[in-house]
Amino acid sequence: MPTPAAVMDAIERLLLPLLDTLERMVWVQRYLHPPAAERLAEVLAPQTEAVAAPLSTLEQAPWPDDVAFMRERLLAVGRQTLEMLAAFATAARESKDPFDLYRALRRFARV
Repeated sequence: MPTPAAVMDAIERLLLPLLDTLERMVWVQRYLHPPAAERLAEVLAPQTEAVAAPLSTLEQAPWPDDVAFMRERLLAVGRQTLEMLAAFATAARESKDPFDLYRALRRFARV
């Protein structure tokens, strides 16, 4: 059974911002300097909405049973990415311990 066009569109709308966000997280990890963490968090801030909106659409889209495994994995990665963005922003704003920044970013390995 072919995958419906609506499902393919939902996947495409999520994958582009999701992969862009993950690439930005790699960049942040590479250039992380704790005194600059707030600026780095500001660079990542727009990505939250860029991922959240298509993730919500994907959650609501009806999926055929034969590709349900892909849906669950995409949803899990999208949610984990949003959690990582939130954790990094919180650590950058509120924590004085630089290790909190690294704790937030180590979630990247699980995505």
